[in-house]
Amino acid sequence: MPRPRISKPKTTTPAKPPTKAPADKPLEEDPPKQAPRKPKAKEVDYPTDQRVGDAELDRHRDLLRIDKDNLDEELVRQPTYFADVADRVAWSINVRDGVRELQKEVEARLFTYYKNAEDKVTDKAATLLVEQDPQYIDCRTVYKQATADAMRWEGLREAWRQRGSVLRDLVQLHVTGHYQQTGMTFHPEIKDADEIKRKMAEQRRQRSQ
Repeated sequence: MPRPRISKPKTTTPAKPPTKAPADKPLEEDPPKQAPRKPKAKEVDYPTDQRVGDAELDRHRDLLRIDKDNLDEELVRQPTYFADVADRVAWSINVRDGVRELQKEVEARLFTYYKNAEDKVTDKAATLLVEQDPQYIDCRTVYKQATADAMRWEGLREAWRQRGSVLRDLVQLHVTGHYQQTGMTFHPEIKDADEIKRKMAEQRRQRSQ
């Protein structure tokens, strides 16, 4: 008689103990608010390669003198000198406007800084702080210098414009015989400026012989 089979009892995996629900994580605190940083100072010194120096202005001022014995040469040089001065006027105005833009930018940056650095600061108080800041004072000083330079060159340009009118009057007086005591021969009928200059140069060569 066959022996009955005995099956092994099934093993069951013990149930894991219930896990506790994770506790709520504590809320992280906001990082402390950092005080605003003061904007870095920008270069506000007058660049030496941009500013037209005083020596250059004095040189063009000295050239305003008219040599009455060489009016033909003065007529030739007048347009060149005037154009040179006009270029320097345009350059000095460009420098002045550039410094002005820099001053506005520094002023705006400083205003934002002072407005956010302290609580309950009024716009008027922030403006006063900006006006006392060394960065703003430097910009304002440089702007005043640039403005003065531009005005001086504009005045010199006007002087050169008047010099042209005076030079034409002197040539007219010369041609009509105002300087007859010099022994020169004049030709009032000549109206062309180039012809006048040629006649004057010829007479000057004759006197020098």
